[in-house]
Amino acid sequence: MARPDVPVRRSPHRPWLISGPLLVVAIAISVPTVVLHGDPLRNFGYVPLFVVMFTVSGMHLLKFVVRMHVMSVTLSDLPLLLALYYLSPLGLLIAGPISAALVHMINKTRVVKAALNVASCAAGCATANLLVLKFGLHGTGPRT
Repeated sequence: MARPDVPVRRSPHRPWLISGPLLVVAIAISVPTVVLHGDPLRNFGYVPLFVVMFTVSGMHLLKFVVRMHVMSVTLSDLPLLLALYYLSPLGLLIAGPISAALVHMINKTRVVKAALNVASCAAGCATANLLVLKFGLHGTGPRT
């Protein structure tokens, strides 16, 4: 099939069709998780520390070049694992999206892309909270 002579222009508002429902899903997952958790303010003083950790790890990209393909990786999963262990679900739901918004403000990203990434971060934190609530964290040794 031949390419059209005139490029197809898509509306810049189409990502909102993903960002809005993703944020609704994050809230729908978060409410039962926060309600079912016993202590919603556990270690709440650590939230600013985790915001800084998430922000610093989200700003630095590791770029790997493999046969002329570039892969970019951030180390934001390390603070997420620590936050799942130390913070309450509410603390993680505050620290994660705030730090994602800070990273996009520092990098001067467009609003539509920043909103999509912040909603994605909120949904990821909510899902991680739900999995930890369901299966728990059982020590550091092998489960044999």
